[in-house]
Amino acid sequence: MCKFKNTKIISCLILFLGLSSFLKLTAQLSVVYPAERSVFQRDNSNRGIISISGNLVNNADKVEARLIPVVFGQGTGTDWITIDSQIEGFSFTGKIESTGGWYTLEIRSFKGIQVVDIGTVQKVGIGEVFVIAGQSNAQGFGNNINAVGASDDRVNGYNYYNNQFLNESVPMDKFTKIQANDFIGPRGLTAWCWGELGDKLVKRLNVPVMFYNAATEGSSLENWVSSAAGRPTVHPYTGQQFQGGTPYSNLRIVLQNLSSLYGVRAVLWHQGEADSFTSESSYFDGLKTLIAETRKNTGKNINWVVAKASLNANQVFAHIIKAQNAVINTTQLVFDGPATDGIQFPRPDGVHFSNSGSVNGLSILADSWDQSLNTFFFTNSTPFKGTELNEIKFKCDVNNLAVLRLDKSFASIRWDGNNGSTSASTIQVNQGDYSAVARDAAGNYIFSNVMKVRDAYPRFAPTITPAISITACIGKTVELKANTVADLSLVWNTGETSTSINSGESKAFYANFKNTFDCLSPNSNQLTPQFVNPPSKPNLEFVNNKNADCEGGKVEVRVNNPFNFGVQWNTGETTNTVAYTSTPPAGSFVTLYSNFDCPSPVSNTVKPLIQILPATPTLVQSGPYSMEAISNDDPNQFEWYLENKFLKVEQKDLMVTQNGYYKVNSVKNFTTPTGGTLTCKSKFSSIVSYTKNSAISGLSVYPNPVVDGTFKLTSDTEIKNVNIQLYTSDGQLVLTSSVGTLLAPVPIHLNEHRTGGKFILSVGYGNTKKTYNLIFE
Repeated sequence: MCKFKNTKIISCLILFLGLSSFLKLTAQLSVVYPAERSVFQRDNSNRGIISISGNLVNNADKVEARLIPVVFGQGTGTDWITIDSQIEGFSFTGKIESTGGWYTLEIRSFKGIQVVDIGTVQKVGIGEVFVIAGQSNAQGFGNNINAVGASDDRVNGYNYYNNQFLNESVPMDKFTKIQANDFIGPRGLTAWCWGELGDKLVKRLNVPVMFYNAATEGSSLENWVSSAAGRPTVHPYTGQQFQGGTPYSNLRIVLQNLSSLYGVRAVLWHQGEADSFTSESSYFDGLKTLIAETRKNTGKNINWVVAKASLNANQVFAHIIKAQNAVINTTQLVFDGPATDGIQFPRPDGVHFSNSGSVNGLSILADSWDQSLNTFFFTNSTPFKGTELNEIKFKCDVNNLAVLRLDKSFASIRWDGNNGSTSASTIQVNQGDYSAVARDAAGNYIFSNVMKVRDAYPRFAPTITPAISITACIGKTVELKANTVADLSLVWNTGETSTSINSGESKAFYANFKNTFDCLSPNSNQLTPQFVNPPSKPNLEFVNNKNADCEGGKVEVRVNNPFNFGVQWNTGETTNTVAYTSTPPAGSFVTLYSNFDCPSPVSNTVKPLIQILPATPTLVQSGPYSMEAISNDDPNQFEWYLENKFLKVEQKDLMVTQNGYYKVNSVKNFTTPTGGTLTCKSKFSSIVSYTKNSAISGLSVYPNPVVDGTFKLTSDTEIKNVNIQLYTSDGQLVLTSSVGTLLAPVPIHLNEHRTGGKFILSVGYGNTKKTYNLIFE
């Protein structure tokens, strides 16, 4: 407890804020048992067991509980203990034990190390439980009786009243502190003397008490005995027949229902006022029979405390008192109750007690009961603890129906929530909240936890999506995947349990979550894969029918794609048209893909050609009147330029007629893949400047001297039918040759005639003959 002194104020504030945050992070579990202000019977060692059951909001691995005394000194608190470590269907069942006391019960559930649900029963007790029976001086009767309610919070009553008769099922949670005019159910009309007696007991015993009241005004012992035997019986004053097995059925049902769960110390019997005409022996036999019947109906030697009471019309009937004493003295575990005939004598109405006038008869009656419930009584009576709760076992069958069962055998079982009763220990259900009320051989009711079947199933359905697309090509598969949730497995309607599946069938697929009890969630969304034919084999065409080009140019290949399918060329490109600037080694081919990753057959292969350019020629001045283009690439022809202006197409020699700057490129023809012709031009040669030597004209022979056995003839004008003879210096002819037409330099090779020295060259054409001296080195 926080005491706001000095720095403790700060620590208490921190504690409060921490608790607030904790409550925000956890959900409130619901508690079915114990009910608020219920009291469980202790044993003679001052120990008692509180049965606990409830329902969680969140799935959990275990549930813990502890007891904290409501007031210091009124009980022994406990540490947290695990009460259930096998949670089934969000329902927990367990128990906690401690000494007699008045407690706050705290419950918490864990998932791993995280607290996920919490719950509290503010007040619950381990103490003494009494069932009151008899007639009006037990029930509480009359007007202006001035009954006194309990002052101690630990004095409790069953605040449920039924003026007719009880059904076999009665509320198990109608408990309140006894106030002056409260009902003490099922028949008690006021606090009577029981509130004051309760104060005396809790003060003396330091444990809470609970009272149930099954007494009925004006009832005779014959009414109790006959109704217990199932015989009709008539009220001695009203002449009306009792209904529903009353008055005894009220007592039996309390003992078999409420006392079976919460336990009982004794029946407190106050009756005899309506039996003045009953013989001593009949009363003796009847009361013993009634006590025996309660023990038969519970299978327990229920303690009875019998008051000596007979006063009617302010007259005492000694034979009734004698019979009561005889029962007390001859019957096991029947204890001596108060002698009440002398209390408040004479009584205002001749029968009933009241706290009116000069005598507080009810208060004296309470004191008399307190004196009877003395140490001897508590030491020698045998209390009966409540029967622990059954725990419903849970699993789902192959049809996803919840199978609820009780593992123990019972004389009978009634499943509440099943729209009827059944004696089966196992039932199949769909939805709803279910609890099992079993009965043992004696007839006692044994209660169970409440199984909220809807909570036992996974609460959320999975979501399935296609990994890529719900549609795929025939012959391929569609991959479907589902989300996952901790603690739940996955199962597809195909039986597969992986998080993703692949299918080549066009049928509906869905998935369910599955928990450890084999229960399935609602179905996920449903997906049906679709499978389509692939695109047809694509056709390729050259743009503008151009399948070849020279280096520096391009060839474009286009696929016919009217449906705008995806495109994948062997080069990796994805456009409908692909341009090549170099020859692809493997040719060019393409595959079309539909929107669903569905490939067409591969197209035919076409072979675009990008021809490497001819080698760049070397330009030299080859003679006094000519330029020569030198190339090892065997071009078909050369293009000549003067001052960057095209001159003409010639072979390798150009007769120069103008001074200036010349350049040349080679031209070569290639065969295309389709058998056509491709003409490519080389890059330009270096620029060479030419200036004509004005001292030279006409026929010219060079070089002179000849250094490699070859000399050239040229002319600045065309000369036809040129013949040459070469003589040694002594006139010996060594070479005769015909040139034909002379313009461009013509090489004359003399390697096989080569000798050193001086030679004479004779050149003749038309009527002209010229001679030249040549020196061969």
